Parts: sequence; C-alpha cells; structure tokens
Amino acid sequence: KSLMTKNDVSEFRKELQTLQPHIVELLEKPVGEEEDCSDITVNSTRGCPKLEKISSELRGRIGEIQRSLRSTFNPSEVTFDPETAHPNLILSDDLKTVTFSATKQPYPVSPLRFTSFFQVLSTQTFSEGDHCWEADFEGSPWIIGVCHSGKLKRSGLASALESSQDSWCLMWFNNLLTAFEQSNSVPLKKTTVSPRLEIRLSFKTQRLSFYNISPVSGNTHVYTFKAKLTEP
Repeated sequence: KSLMTKNDVSEFRKELQTLQPHIVELLEKPVGEEEDCSDITVNSTRGCPKLEKISSELRGRIGEIQRSLRSTFNPSEVTFDPETAHPNLILSDDLKTVTFSATKQPYPVSPLRFTSFFQVLSTQTFSEGDHCWEADFEGSPWIIGVCHSGKLKRSGLASALESSQDSWCLMWFNNLLTAFEQSNSVPLKKTTVSPRLEIRLSFKTQRLSFYNISPVSGNTHVYTFKAKLTEP
C-alpha cells in the first residue's frame, strides 16, 4: 500500500475540484419530457429508452470519475479498463478481476476494444518509477505482461499480446510456461509457476520481473525481461 505525500494530497484535491462540476451536472441533469414513460409496462425484454440512455451515460461517467480518483489516490494501483475488454471477458465491480465467459457481453462498440483475442488492458499507464503488483490466477490458460498500449492493435493477429513487437509477457498454456519478448518466444520448460505471482516493473533498470509467491518457500524468481520501456 502506498502513502500519499503532501504533493499527492494536493493533486488529489485538484482532481476533486476538476471532477466536482461533472458530479453536480449528473445529479442535476433532468430526465426531460421528450418521452413519456408513465404508461410503459416494464418487463424483462423492454424498458424505457430514455431512462436506459441516461442510466448508461450515468454509469459511464461514474466509472470515469472512479477510475480518475483511483489513479490519483494510488498511482501504482492497476485496474482493468472496461473500454478495452474483449466481449467474452467479464470484469468485477472493482475492476480488479477478469473472468472468461462463453457468452459475449453487450459491451458498447469502442475503437479501444479487443475483438480477436481475450485480452484487456489496465486503465493506468506508467512511464517512470518502480512499481510492484500481485496477481492471482485460477484455471488455464492465461497471459500477463506489459506493453506499449498506444501501439498495440485491437484486432487481427498483431493484436495478440504475445505477437506484438511492443510487449513483454508470460503465458501459461498446456502446463507450459513461455516468455514472449517483442514477439520472440522462450519456452521455460523446467520453470514452475504458482497461482500467485509478484510483478516488478522498474523504469530505472529497464526490467520487468516475475516471482512466484508461496507461503511456504517465500518469493522465488521466475523470469526477468530486459524491456525497452520508452513510452507508457
């Protein structure tokens, strides 16, 4: 957990002042009289389009506010970006857990959304400093890593994290761990991996490291990339 410095507090207050007008606007925004919904029978297949639109806008704006506040309060925290999530992925309410679903979700169309591979990016981007996170995994396969998000395509073969020239990641598939560095693969046949990993990212040393987390043996090194971290 990170503690906020005086500068962090100052930035947090500035962010609140910036967001306050948007919050007030949402609270004061009238439903309007363009469409009378009083005689509409509510059922599981049909609702009031006007209210549905306002509800959707409200959820979107609240999500933006939450993500902005979260990034300001804890700069190293990572949450998933709903705009990038593939339709077969479901995000938890706190945006910290992603689950595969055989049923595609009715997500709004977005140029940022992945359409070819089951992937999702973080809301936050980083361009300096040292960062550390923990990730838990259930089931297989999975892939996790970092990339230059602005260069990663959203569809086609080049949109796969392991195929990108601007990514560094680990993949667990068919009981085999593989490291992918700028689309080059390195099979780690004798490397074991635990259901919980620690990820360390250092812009100072240009290193991305992964460690197994075990309550019995402690943290053990899995793999380290010599990453060329030139942009967020």
